[in-house]
Amino acid sequence: MPKYEGVYQDAKARWYFKVWLGRDPLSGKQVQLTKRGFATAADAARARRRALDEADGLPRVSALPATLTVDELLDHYLDGIDADGKLS
Repeated sequence: MPKYEGVYQDAKARWYFKVWLGRDPLSGKQVQLTKRGFATAADAARARRRALDEADGLPRVSALPATLTVDELLDHYLDGIDADGKLS
């Protein structure tokens, strides 16, 4: 059975994958995507490659400097709302 990077088998003999997508620019926490429930390791590997391809198409957000004023942070927040189109 071939070994695929980032693909694992759970206790119920189902397959899942994990993808590391970098760090959140505001919190500094790791951003990881996990999808479960694939019947074969090959299915999980294909879905993992698709997830990586989709993540490559997303715009990257540059990290904000650690010394922001409240006014500057509010400007970044409001710019995000404008780009998102949602106020939530």
